[in-house]
Amino acid sequence: MKKIILVLLFIITYSFAITLEDGKLAYDNHDYKKAFKIYEELASNGNANAQYAIGDMYYKAHGVKRDYKKAAYWYEKAAIQGILEAKYMLSFVYRHVDGEGDINKATKWLIEAAKNGHHEALYDIGTYYYGYYYNSYINKDGKEDYIKAFEYFREAARRGNKDAEREILKLEEKDINWHIKAANQGLPESQNILGVAYIVGKVITQDYEKAFYWFIKSAKGGSNQALYNIGAMYYNGYGTKQDYVKAFEYYRIAASHGNKDAQNEILNIDNKDINWHVRAANQGLPESQNILGVMYLEGKMVNTDYGRAFELFEKASIKGEAYASYNLATMYLEGKGTNKDTKKAKKYFKKACDGGVEKACEYLNIFW
Repeated sequence: MKKIILVLLFIITYSFAITLEDGKLAYDNHDYKKAFKIYEELASNGNANAQYAIGDMYYKAHGVKRDYKKAAYWYEKAAIQGILEAKYMLSFVYRHVDGEGDINKATKWLIEAAKNGHHEALYDIGTYYYGYYYNSYINKDGKEDYIKAFEYFREAARRGNKDAEREILKLEEKDINWHIKAANQGLPESQNILGVAYIVGKVITQDYEKAFYWFIKSAKGGSNQALYNIGAMYYNGYGTKQDYVKAFEYYRIAASHGNKDAQNEILNIDNKDINWHVRAANQGLPESQNILGVMYLEGKMVNTDYGRAFELFEKASIKGEAYASYNLATMYLEGKGTNKDTKKAKKYFKKACDGGVEKACEYLNIFW
């Protein structure tokens, strides 16, 4: 008896799957009447995909007369069971129900679809906030909100929406007045673009202080490019006091977020001349303190001075420069510029090893 029940269950399940596939096959072959009959039976038994398919057929008038009310009925059943596309389609259907439509319900389902990550719903909401279209339930005061618009565009683009990607790419084509308006609303991309405009001085009067102001605003809003631009302003002393330490702080943050320009600035630090490193070291830049320390240690471009080298390595090590800790350890180990001290050598080798200097780790393994 148990075997008979199991066989029957298998047959029912197998038939159910085939019947659903038959419905799709009939639909793809434009045999809409057959497809509708199959989907209707399955939908009545609670199959969410079939419910969506029935709603779609009523919406598109495939095999049946177009009926927005019935489309909404079946879409909603599918949506409640988690069919994301059904949620998005309800935002269209409810615009037409009963002639005038129900914008409140349409918007409710559009927002629900967006919350669940539907890229077209995200883009559509972005267009409302941008001002392409008006929706009293989204932009209630009738004014554009570029910050929210681009929040939705960015998320839609991240999920592969090409229209949203184009909106973001078109940002740089906007005129300066648009960017002034968007920057004042708080849009980071426009704040950065406005900052660049103030530096270049072509479409707006050149003003480094205003450029610096807008880069700071943009960076606070999350713009990685603005972080690099702030670093460049500190580096060159534009709109603010020249400060190599702050410049490289911003370069490091921008580089950590993938900014190629910032990464190149950090990589090229070894190519700076000695006068630049003297100024930077005096300002407290640990990389320059270490580089200058090596020059004094090896007598390159300056007279050998172990005491000065030790002092510079010590300052850089305190600020976390791992290679300075390594150099300090070797000076303690060899007694250069200080008394020989193996305990302190071990301490600084460990600090350098923890900071990623492999040679320091090798010394620890050899001597300790």
